[in-house]
Amino acid sequence: MGGILQVHIRSIHTLSEVVEFGYFADDLYTLLLDTASRNILKTAILDHYFPDTKAEYLNTKQGGYIQNLQSYLLNESPASYTLALNENDEEEAFIRGGMFKKLVPQVYNHTCCISGMRLVSNHGFSMIDACHIVPFSLSKDDKINNGLALCPNLHRAFDRGLISVDEKLKVLVSDTIAEDLSNNYALLHLRGKPLTLPFGEKHFPSLSNLSWHRKHVFKN
Repeated sequence: MGGILQVHIRSIHTLSEVVEFGYFADDLYTLLLDTASRNILKTAILDHYFPDTKAEYLNTKQGGYIQNLQSYLLNESPASYTLALNENDEEEAFIRGGMFKKLVPQVYNHTCCISGMRLVSNHGFSMIDACHIVPFSLSKDDKINNGLALCPNLHRAFDRGLISVDEKLKVLVSDTIAEDLSNNYALLHLRGKPLTLPFGEKHFPSLSNLSWHRKHVFKN
């Protein structure tokens, strides 16, 4: 297995796809829950597979890197620390994307900001997505105010321009759709509904990004 991984997995995204449905053996999972055991395992991996780059990795990833990155994505960038995404740094893009998906639902209390749906299982699963307002592929913007917490069906509707949000943070619904209004889940029932906003105005969705979405994506 080790030889196969070294030959075929050459990027973070490929690795993510390969291990998407993987799981840890029970004994290993128990060890990973313990901080001391987890650090011993991490050190052993770095010493065995990455002896030449271990020091550089620790200097980069420790000393506040993750904390600064989280603050940056939450629109709270420390004055002494500037973060700019290097488009060629796939690892950083992967980390930032993962944090965006985690932090956006958190600041919205794992609640869809349009429907009010909130569902978290005992296994830690949430049915709320982190949705980019301006796609990351265009903006390279993964800060919280470029995100909305949406349930999967409304995430898809937003990405396809069937719904949007106006300058007063109320829901817009496209006139191009035809629906059965006797259905309680019809999109048209959401027209004019104010967003449920996260705590703290600094986390509110960017009005300029929402304006971009109305202009370039929304089918009015």
